[in-house]
Amino acid sequence: MKLNIKKIKVGLNINIIYKLIYPVMLIVILVGVGFLMIFLYNDIYKTITHAEEVSILRTEVAPEVFQIKTFEGVMENLDQKTTKASIDKSLIKNVFTIPPVEILKPEIQ
Repeated sequence: MKLNIKKIKVGLNINIIYKLIYPVMLIVILVGVGFLMIFLYNDIYKTITHAEEVSILRTEVAPEVFQIKTFEGVMENLDQKTTKASIDKSLIKNVFTIPPVEILKPEIQ
């Protein structure tokens, strides 16, 4: 008596996997290099160019002369407006306290 065992076919052929692994890896590497280039451009190149522009503008623009007395006067006015007056807490009524209530006991006859 001979047993009939049928081969079960796997859906993926190993040759197909070997054929697809190189193009998939190439795409993953290219996408990674693309993200790396975007990162380097935005975070490093732009930072360096902005720093150079700032240094050039500092040499071109003359420093302004401030009116120190006017500035100090404005700062004193702001300080006076922002200082808090002392508050007497004993004069503030607590609205959350419950006034005492008389409890009337019923008379039993």
